[in-house]
Amino acid sequence: MQGKVEICGVNTSRLKTLSQAEMNRLLRLARAGDEQARQTLIEGNLRLVLSVIQRFDKRGESPDDLFQVGCIGLIKAISNFDPDKQVRFSTYGVPMIVLCRNTKIGVSTMTRKQALHKAVEVLAQTQGNEEAIRILEELSSELPIIHWSDSSIRDCVEQFMVDYGRFPKATDFKRAGMPPHPVIANKYGMPVKKWLETNYPQHAPSREELIERYTQAFIEDYYRIKPRSGDEFNAKRADKSRGWRSIAKYYHLGTWRNLVKHLGLPQYFDMKRDHVPVKFKVNVQVDEEFLQAAAQSSRRV
Repeated sequence: MQGKVEICGVNTSRLKTLSQAEMNRLLRLARAGDEQARQTLIEGNLRLVLSVIQRFDKRGESPDDLFQVGCIGLIKAISNFDPDKQVRFSTYGVPMIVLCRNTKIGVSTMTRKQALHKAVEVLAQTQGNEEAIRILEELSSELPIIHWSDSSIRDCVEQFMVDYGRFPKATDFKRAGMPPHPVIANKYGMPVKKWLETNYPQHAPSREELIERYTQAFIEDYYRIKPRSGDEFNAKRADKSRGWRSIAKYYHLGTWRNLVKHLGLPQYFDMKRDHVPVKFKVNVQVDEEFLQAAAQSSRRV
C-alpha cells in the first residue's frame, strides 16, 4: 500500500511511526494509566494494523472492515501487553489483531456499522478517547442503515453469546450493534422475548438437577477448605456456593456432622478444640488369701 490510500477516511501515507525506544517508554506510561501515551501508541501502530490486513486483501473482504476490526485488536493488545516481558510489542500485537479478525469479532459476522459500534464500546471503557469516539460515531451515522437479514440477526445473537458467555435477554437488544426490537417485531411478527424463547430455548434445570449441582459445589469446596466445622465452611466457601444448612435441608438433615456423614466425606478435627479428655473409673478387687500367702513367703525369705 504505497502512496495515498484512504481506509475509513484515514490517509495511510501520513500515519505516524514510533521508534523502539519510544514504544517502550509509551508502553510503560500507558500501563501506569497515562491516557495520552495510550492514544499515541494507537496512532503510532496503525501501520502495524495495515501490514496485518494486507494478508487478507485478496480474499474479497472490505479493507475498511478489516481495518476497523484490526484497530480493535490493536487496542486490546496495548491494554494487555506487559512491557516487562522480554517480547517485542509487534510479536504480541500481530496475533491479537489476527485473532480479532478470525474469531470473536471477525468481519464475517459483523457489518461495517457493527464494527464501528464495537470500536466505540471498547474505547468508551477508558477515559481520554472522547475525540476518537466522536469521529467513529460520525462515521457510523454516515453509513447506510443496516439491512437486517435472518442470518445477520442470528450472527449477532451468536456473537453476543461468544462475547458475554450467556444467552442475550430482551433488554440486550437495546445495545449498540444488536438488531432493535422493531426489527424483530416486523420481521418475525413477535416480540423479542418470544423470538428468543422460540429460537434459543434455554433448559430450565429440575429440582433434582439443582440439588446435584449445589451438592457437587459443596463437595468441591469441602475438599478445598478441609473445614472442621460448619461455621468454618460457611466463612471460607466460594461466593456462588450454598451454605451447609441449605445443602443439609435438601436431604432433611439438621446437623453438620450428619451432613458430612451422609455425603461420605472425611471428617477433619481440631485436636486442641475437639479432643475431650475421658475419665476412667478403675475398680480394684483384692484377694485376701493371695496377700496372706505373699506375706508368709516374704517372712520366710
